[in-house]
Amino acid sequence: MKKYILLILICCFVQLSFAQKPIEYNIKRTTYIKGTYKTFSYELKKDSIVIIRYSTNNRDPKTLYSNVLNVDQKSKLTKILSGFDLPTMKSQYVDQNVDGQGHFVYDIKINNDFKSIYVYFGDQPNLKKLDVFFHEVLPVNQDGWHDVY
Repeated sequence: MKKYILLILICCFVQLSFAQKPIEYNIKRTTYIKGTYKTFSYELKKDSIVIIRYSTNNRDPKTLYSNVLNVDQKSKLTKILSGFDLPTMKSQYVDQNVDGQGHFVYDIKINNDFKSIYVYFGDQPNLKKLDVFFHEVLPVNQDGWHDVY
């Protein structure tokens, strides 16, 4: 009987040691055009997403979308974020061969690590996964989101 209790206790400790520690995060992707004009921000924090549209005509920003992530979305985001190693990521990803008018700034805090990353037509696999995630959780109907504001 003692052997069974000991075996059960060992199994419980092993399961606890493999339990995934929750990831704390605050992620903001800001879109800029023509160098300095902020147009959108996509923000993930505390298991929710908020999309804000900024005016280029000095109007107040407006929230286009706000929602709580469902269980599947939280799980997918946790999997994506577990692949991030912020200390080893560059602070900018730039394609010098492109002459365009838009760029992104990612302000990412995962647990105790923080990094601000500038992206100008550059490619970074983890950021690409994050962008895909943003678009997967948004509503299909985005009528008017990209109109001049």
